[in-house]
Amino acid sequence: IILSCLMLAFGTRRAAAQYYGVRVNALALLTGTVNAALEVSISEKLSLDVPVFWNPIKAHTIKMQVIAVQPGVRYWLYQPFVGHFIGGHLAAGRYDTGNDRWHYRGWQAGIGASYGYSWLLSKRWNLTVEAGGGIYYTRDDKRDYYTPDDRDAYIYHYRRIMLLPSRLEVSFT
Repeated sequence: IILSCLMLAFGTRRAAAQYYGVRVNALALLTGTVNAALEVSISEKLSLDVPVFWNPIKAHTIKMQVIAVQPGVRYWLYQPFVGHFIGGHLAAGRYDTGNDRWHYRGWQAGIGASYGYSWLLSKRWNLTVEAGGGIYYTRDDKRDYYTPDDRDAYIYHYRRIMLLPSRLEVSFT
């Protein structure tokens, strides 16, 4: 997917802000998640979008280590990077999250849909708001964060299919 995005990005002859965009999700930054997205216009109504998320937080009482990617396609009702859009996306990621008692380590994969709107702030800047949901399959292990020597360690294996919010974004392009 990344190779396809790079080929699309460098294979076309147009080079302006309305054909390429690099986006940062401000809501994800508030949670400590480092993120960036590359968006490329592939036709008069479609754009290809590849956001990547990484959260490195690991403290004594909380752990939120996540790495994920959500490639998707956006159908723009007016033109790419301006106005209303409807999107579809895939998602995949690995996580190790928890608190000072339990933690979950595993992976997830899913598919989702979203709706959003993008305002043209200037020639090179956009503000985008997007929300969406999806169906996810997760597979993880739940275990004690710390097991004393005099106790047995219990590991619980889970497989779940869940309907979850998949995109909540206020971003600057």
